[in-house]
Amino acid sequence: MAGNDVTWTTEMEVKLFRAMKGHKPVGVHKHFQMAFIHQHLQELTGENLPVKSVWDHLNTLYDLAALDEMEIYSMPSEEIEFSLPEDYSTESTLPAIDDDNSPVRKKTKASTPQPSSPGLKRKR
Repeated sequence: MAGNDVTWTTEMEVKLFRAMKGHKPVGVHKHFQMAFIHQHLQELTGENLPVKSVWDHLNTLYDLAALDEMEIYSMPSEEIEFSLPEDYSTESTLPAIDDDNSPVRKKTKASTPQPSSPGLKRKR
């Protein structure tokens, strides 16, 4: 087996399908999925197969480009118009954090450890 010249036997294809169980090499994460497929396939076959040969063989079995286009993405790929409501105020209604009387400052001051007296030395 030199380079990408892999002879795909029926047994190797069955192992490929077993390696693909739970992993589909399409969509946003197709390369991560292929890494799992490739690793599992190598464990099943005991051969060091090039990843490109696995991609090439899958492309002979499936139209991966069409499957990739059909994949549903969890994030929208189109831009949509967005604007804040007219009654939205740009002024902050939250209390100022730098105020010494704010609850955040009081909690921070209370949890800050106080330095020990510099005149006391620890006995050994």
